[in-house]
Amino acid sequence: MTRRDLLLEQVACGDVAPPLDLTPAEQQRIEELREENSRVLQRQPADRALSAIRARARRPLARRLAVLVPAVAVAMLLVVALVRRGDDIVNKGGRPQLLIYEQLPQGARLLRSGDGVRPGTKIQLAYVANGNPFGVIVSLDDAGTVSMHWPAAATHTPRLEPRGETRLPHAFELDATPGVERFFLVTSDAPLEAATVMSAAEALARAASQELLPLPASLKQTVVLLRKDVEQSPGALDSDGGLGAWGEP
Repeated sequence: MTRRDLLLEQVACGDVAPPLDLTPAEQQRIEELREENSRVLQRQPADRALSAIRARARRPLARRLAVLVPAVAVAMLLVVALVRRGDDIVNKGGRPQLLIYEQLPQGARLLRSGDGVRPGTKIQLAYVANGNPFGVIVSLDDAGTVSMHWPAAATHTPRLEPRGETRLPHAFELDATPGVERFFLVTSDAPLEAATVMSAAEALARAASQELLPLPASLKQTVVLLRKDVEQSPGALDSDGGLGAWGEP
């Protein structure tokens, strides 16, 4: 395992912030390692592992060493296997993700759905398509204003990068409209009209009781909410917080 491989694993575990020189392939490998780690934790929850460790700690020293050495060897093999398999894993059928970063002088901070942000906060949007070839990103604030973020215009074909995390080409500043701003990523396996999603967002603006865009059930919707009515912005959806690798775009 190279030092760079170890760094990618540390980023995937949330121990360190992503370096500034991450390549697209390395960003993809981090996402794959995170998914592998999540599957391992589902099979062996942390509380169960902790109980097992405590039980072993009460055994005589000679017996503990006999158990520990094979366990360490297996763990090292697992880490190497994860790194070597990174380029071969394809997230078929995975759930799309919409990521929102707050741009800061020292990098970028991933926001969680429901976080508070100040008006004027510089925002960078990104997505993980997980194999979905088409997608549209729009936002809707409490004043009923609808904005399209991807594609650049309703007449453009909304194609997505199928694998890895992809950020949109431009950041933007949140306006001073108080309340909640909702960001929607709508994805599809078949060609999708961006104008259809915009029309659904405008309809949702008129129907305050609904939470999702009025679109066919065959389309997947991912929603992230930001609150613009607080003094400070604490810190995204289905991901750990912390500083990312992006500076000013």
